[in-house]
Amino acid sequence: SPELYYATLLSHPRELLPVVYTPTVGEACQKFGRLPMQRRGCYVSLSDLGSVREVLLDYARSEMEKTEDGSMYACDCIVF
Repeated sequence: SPELYYATLLSHPRELLPVVYTPTVGEACQKFGRLPMQRRGCYVSLSDLGSVREVLLDYARSEMEKTEDGSMYACDCIVF
């Protein structure tokens, strides 16, 4: 049962966490490249200094929908 599993783990963490944690992390590292990844926004780095507008426009063109009249990009949120 999950209750027994976690109770045992909590009662002897020094002995049991390496046994549980290491294989789990190892498996996650091995499978990381196969995980479905989705973009989570536009990232601007220091190397983009001087061309932030172009970076944002390129992102908008490739990732964002336009408004119904097509005059601008539909954006729910902008975070700075």
